[in-house]
Amino acid sequence: MRDYLQQFPRRMKTVGLYAKLINNIIMKNRWSSYGLEDVDLRINIVFSVLLHIMEYNLRDQDCSLDDISDFVEEIMVNDYGIDIIPDDARILSDFIVNTVLSNEGKVMRFTGHNYTTGENQDIPVSYITNYAIASDTGRKTAYKMTYDGYSLVLGTMEVEDNLKIPISEMILQQQIENQDYEKALVTVKQIFAQLLALIDKLDQAELRIKRNVAAYSVEDYQTLISDNEKIMKSAHKQLNDHRQAIKNKTETLLASDVDLTDPEIASKIHALNEMDEILKKELETIQNILKKNLSYYQLYMEAVENQLITPEVKRFQIKIDLYDRIIQDPDAMGNFDLFLKPLLFKKIDKMLNINKVFDLQMTLAPKEEATSDVFEDIDEEAILEAQRLEKEAEYRRYHDAMLIFMRYLNQEKTITLSSFSDYLGEHPRMTQKFMPDLETLKGLLVSFLKADVIDVHAMRHEATMIDEEFLSFELNRMVLTIVNEEHLSDIQKINFTKRAEDATFIYKDEKQIRCTDLTITIEGEDA
Repeated sequence: MRDYLQQFPRRMKTVGLYAKLINNIIMKNRWSSYGLEDVDLRINIVFSVLLHIMEYNLRDQDCSLDDISDFVEEIMVNDYGIDIIPDDARILSDFIVNTVLSNEGKVMRFTGHNYTTGENQDIPVSYITNYAIASDTGRKTAYKMTYDGYSLVLGTMEVEDNLKIPISEMILQQQIENQDYEKALVTVKQIFAQLLALIDKLDQAELRIKRNVAAYSVEDYQTLISDNEKIMKSAHKQLNDHRQAIKNKTETLLASDVDLTDPEIASKIHALNEMDEILKKELETIQNILKKNLSYYQLYMEAVENQLITPEVKRFQIKIDLYDRIIQDPDAMGNFDLFLKPLLFKKIDKMLNINKVFDLQMTLAPKEEATSDVFEDIDEEAILEAQRLEKEAEYRRYHDAMLIFMRYLNQEKTITLSSFSDYLGEHPRMTQKFMPDLETLKGLLVSFLKADVIDVHAMRHEATMIDEEFLSFELNRMVLTIVNEEHLSDIQKINFTKRAEDATFIYKDEKQIRCTDLTITIEGEDA
């Protein structure tokens, strides 16, 4: 089998999207009524209408025939110089969406050959779909892009970064609604890759700032920051909704009377579970991007301040200001001494005195006394004992803080960091124990944010997990220790789930410590 032909049907799907549309544009003969004899002009207008529909979809607005008609009239008159009255613009718009793009409601198919099976196969093609909406004059039709429509439009150019994630989210929503979980899984992975690419973009921007902040304009900075915040806040909500929808579909599928050993059902459940795991990682990645936005802002401000402090220093980029200019005009090398002259104007810190070259070198630093009547004994045992006592004190601070937290969690069964912060605000004595110092508070919050599931039941059956001599703070060990001390045998697991909001802790009525809010839930016999 020729390996390069294995994915041929998939390639033909892409080819078919263009072939059927161009065929409809050429073969349908109502264009002449509006003076549109040029095929290139027809193609321009149809793709403009597709982009117009996609823009409405991205803004989550209904795109009716009236909206398309107004758009077609505008571009015909203002951009193509063709006079057209509103009624004709409406007829032409109806012809484009219902005849050219929808093939008058008939199913469009492109025949592609499958080299694996040796047979031809029909590849369905669909660019837009319609649905009914309410209006002042009754019900009317609105249009939206299909997965094929998005693929066609996005294939015409490199998609702008600020559109990739929202478009992928819309495609994912359609695939989930259509229960096409295999394709949805691929889309989820694409979104994850786009998020990782965004992190890489921020890293590259930070590197450019560190190298030369003057090469990074304020417009570039503002665009990156605003686009990131806008996209991430929207994406966090959308992906969270998608994850909840996937969980509901999984529970519905498992609760229904289906044969779980059926390969098709098993494949769906596997795809749903994998999507849930990836979406969880994506939500965490979005939090990381928002944190990077903050660090990026601080880095940029510091770099700009440093540049303003020394305005007399002229900065240049060696690649642009030197290498590129020499490549463009090699004769400029004849004036290279002019480029180096500023370096020669600097005052020399030290000069070589030739008369001192052969003199005996003298040590400038004073010598220490060779002998001393005072000797200091180092007590190694005392030092070790002091270190042990310090570790014990630190361990006790974490233990007392976690004891307050675990008692409240066991009482409420499900809490958030925000509700726990409110609880501490009402009990000053508890507050003092939970946050004796900033280091302890930050250590606890970081441990909570890193946690996912603490399986207390599994740890109970592993004797090696209990180490009385282990004095460093570790969340899993500390939870198990307190569960055993407080006889909280009903607790089997503790789940930590990130929320979209933030939680704030007030330290000594003056300093606010903010972090991502969490929902903490107990699983157990009575939970």
